[in-house]
Amino acid sequence: VTMTNFHARNSDFYEADLRLANMTGAYLHESYFSYADLRGANLTQARTIGGHFVSTKFNGTTSANAANLTQFAFYPGNNNNTVNAKYANFTNVDFTKLVSATSTDFKYAVMVNSNWTGVSIYGVLFADADLSNAQMSNMYWSITNVGGIDNPVTCDKTNFTNATLTGLRANPNMPISCTGANFNGANLTNATINRMNLTDATLIGSNLTGAVMGGSNLTNANFTNSNSLFSASVSPYTNFTGTSYSTTWHNTICPDTSNSNLNNPEACLGFPVPTPTKTNTLTKTNTLTKTNTLTSTATRTSTATRTSTATRTSTATRTNTPTRTSTATRTSTATMTATPTNTPVKVIQKISTSGGFTCAIADTNGWCWGANTYGQLGNRTTTNSKIPVRLVKNDNSALSNLAQISTSADGGHACAISTTNLLWCWGWNEVGQVGNGNFVDAKGAVQVKKNSTTPLDNVTGVSVGMQYTCALVSGQVYCWGNSLYGETGRAGISTYATIVTNSGSTFNGISEVSVGARHTCALKSGNVWCWGFDGQGQLGNDDVFGNAARPVMVKKSNGSDLANIAHISNGARHTCAITTTGEVWCWGLNDKGQLGDGTAGTALNRPRAIQVLQSAGVPLTGVTAIDAGVAHTCAIINGEAWCWGLNNSGQLGDGTTISRSYPVKVILTDGTPLATVTDISAGTAHSCAVANNKALCWGSNGIGQLGDNTIINKLRAFILGL
Repeated sequence: VTMTNFHARNSDFYEADLRLANMTGAYLHESYFSYADLRGANLTQARTIGGHFVSTKFNGTTSANAANLTQFAFYPGNNNNTVNAKYANFTNVDFTKLVSATSTDFKYAVMVNSNWTGVSIYGVLFADADLSNAQMSNMYWSITNVGGIDNPVTCDKTNFTNATLTGLRANPNMPISCTGANFNGANLTNATINRMNLTDATLIGSNLTGAVMGGSNLTNANFTNSNSLFSASVSPYTNFTGTSYSTTWHNTICPDTSNSNLNNPEACLGFPVPTPTKTNTLTKTNTLTKTNTLTSTATRTSTATRTSTATRTSTATRTNTPTRTSTATRTSTATMTATPTNTPVKVIQKISTSGGFTCAIADTNGWCWGANTYGQLGNRTTTNSKIPVRLVKNDNSALSNLAQISTSADGGHACAISTTNLLWCWGWNEVGQVGNGNFVDAKGAVQVKKNSTTPLDNVTGVSVGMQYTCALVSGQVYCWGNSLYGETGRAGISTYATIVTNSGSTFNGISEVSVGARHTCALKSGNVWCWGFDGQGQLGNDDVFGNAARPVMVKKSNGSDLANIAHISNGARHTCAITTTGEVWCWGLNDKGQLGDGTAGTALNRPRAIQVLQSAGVPLTGVTAIDAGVAHTCAIINGEAWCWGLNNSGQLGDGTTISRSYPVKVILTDGTPLATVTDISAGTAHSCAVANNKALCWGSNGIGQLGDNTIINKLRAFILGL
């Protein structure tokens, strides 16, 4: 049967015999293929939007005679319904060339000997499925957003017996649940499965050499004969925001069959127990005096600021006096210092905040500080830093003459534009978001390219999202990285910069582009156009959950076009825009009051643009710059810094931790307003600004993202010693 480019919408193919059918390019929208036989069918470049494949046969005796899923895509359907593939048979199916596997339910599916090597999956359910002997090396398991709710991959009670999962990478932002799963004999060499829930899982004889399992729940897990557990890493996992998660050992069966409870809840056969670190002690003085033919005095003082002073004095006197006196004194004092003691010497031009790190341009050079898990500080290491470190190229040569810099508000990579309009990116690159043609994390800056030989040039703007990046080039938008909902203007993953079109037509005349977690917006002739995920109304066209891979125009709450816009900024799941007259309009997620209209709550999300208010009934005016973060927003108003939204870590900078649905002034450590501001940035839980050519920051500091050599949150803006 030939069904090339066949379109099926709400069609019923129940128990249909489609063996060896040619369905190349087929479009299957919310259709029913339950109990159908698709063995040997050619589904190249086909896609299903939702749909039902319960007990459908895709299997073959080998991969050659199983269904061909080259460039096939599993996408969620209407209202983000999952693709239902429960009990389906995928034995010997090759999934390696899938375009997308998103929100698909493979519960109870048979996938023996299937090949998933290198595939990225999002919100897929493997619960109770049989993946024994499956090839799953170098996969990436991550989250998808369904109806405004993030859903991770799940593999509860899944059978991974003798499966190969080497190099598996699991997104730790939401714990992946594999409770009761069977990993007996599985190869998990170098797998990164931080925060995975392995309660009641069996890993008998599994290979965990080099695995990273920090923050995982190993309650009742069975590691009998898995001696490689001792080469795995189970140190606490620390996320972008500095939150630490310890590995849970309770009733865990160790490789020699002993029970961890007989030793220590956090130890298995003497496995090293993570040493807790005391993070609230900034000044510590230890004095030890001992006399017995030798008198020695040692004093060590360390001040937790960017300038660290250590003085060690030792005096030894030898006598023959048979007297032994031993005195030990230990004094520990915690001191909160509001500002670093060193004096800024560099001229700061730009600053950009992320979840757990910050980058700035100082004297046209790049500097970053905070979390460095993926090399996002760009100094060719993965060591976190509580003070600024110099950005370099990936070959360790200098990267200077920078004009713009951008970090991801909810991710782990960053980009900068040079004064010659070339684009450089660095950090997390699991899905090609760095744009240099591969999936290797870039610990130093690499040049973004259109293809293997052509650099992306004439770049005048850049914006960095969670797993993708977009740039402005000669009035057009180029994007690359991972596209789950069309946020890059196309489906799937692109490791090179690709131009965005509007339904196939040229999309030019763009003056600005801004990206969020999963949506993109562009400014064109005073109007705002957005595309990508719309689960909270962040596309602004009054069509909630109407995800769009092509640009749609933003509307005001009264139904008219949002016009006369001078500047836009995307947060993780909301967007704000400044008019040419200095007023502000925002739309999208409003759970924490980040839209600034005096309301807060998910029921008050705005699928159309609403006006930001100074107070009840009074529009906010005089705004010259704005930056939307994850759950708060900051702006420059008549030269002063103002913020609104979530304030649990002091990210609003008003000296409190009270969230605000109306704008409040950011204040300095002396209580005066932060004024003469020229640049401002809102991250996940901290914010920074540039004023008088100096960098100032405030908010969360759990991983050193404020750059003052401490990990103490700051409720007011302080001058960074850069």
